[in-house]
Amino acid sequence: MMSLDGQRVLITGADSTARVIAETFQRKGARVFTCDIRPEAVESIREDNPEIHSMVANVGNENDVNELVAAALAEFGGIDVLVNVVGVAGPTKPVEQITTEEWRQTLDINLSGVFYTARAVIPGMKERTLVQPQELADMVVFLCSDQARHITGQLIGVDGNQEWED
Repeated sequence: MMSLDGQRVLITGADSTARVIAETFQRKGARVFTCDIRPEAVESIREDNPEIHSMVANVGNENDVNELVAAALAEFGGIDVLVNVVGVAGPTKPVEQITTEEWRQTLDINLSGVFYTARAVIPGMKERTLVQPQELADMVVFLCSDQARHITGQLIGVDGNQEWED
């Protein structure tokens, strides 16, 4: 069984798929911090999982993201894993009926939110050591396991967000 003991995980979203991901990380030993724009989702995950930290935040708002990351860093002292789950389908009507505000809101959540969280978290992640050969081997073995049976035709970079060594 995979262990994530001590991993510090920030997940955008606290309901639906994000909640299942958060609870799975927590069960496997990770320390988890989530957010959601809806207070009821934050309250629910906290009530059912007191060990999971959560706060109200709109990932499409840069100030909210900065406050979220600051809270997670204050709680955990660092962030090892970022999982951007939050997203919206956007308006579902003919394009000529979509308002500029609806369009911007969709982009703010789906695109800017990923950028804001990554930009805030990655500098601390870059302080890690370079990827080791065993980490590459672990990924290969995982991809050959039953746990990866639904992963096909993907490019998965195991590079620690670093450039290759000289």
